[in-house]
Amino acid sequence: GNLKLQQRRSIVEQTHDLRGLLNKIFAFRGGWKVKNIAMDFSDGFLFQELFNILYDERINCCLEGVKDCPNPKLPVETKITNWNKINAGICFNYF
Repeated sequence: GNLKLQQRRSIVEQTHDLRGLLNKIFAFRGGWKVKNIAMDFSDGFLFQELFNILYDERINCCLEGVKDCPNPKLPVETKITNWNKINAGICFNYF
């Protein structure tokens, strides 16, 4: 047959779609608006929120420097600590 492969979408298009999907998910709870995925997820807060929404959980990894909203201005060391806590609290226990 004459199978035509769909042209692969650009990273910019894929990122735009992902951002839209994330914003729809967060509209259910929290109402966070994702503008820059890398920056907005950098402190771990939104990952923890997304996990809790998608898996109907109430995991609290005791992230540092964030209480009830993301804080992309945290020092890199604190962000690393937060992601280590996520790895220990979520990834090792669920995946």
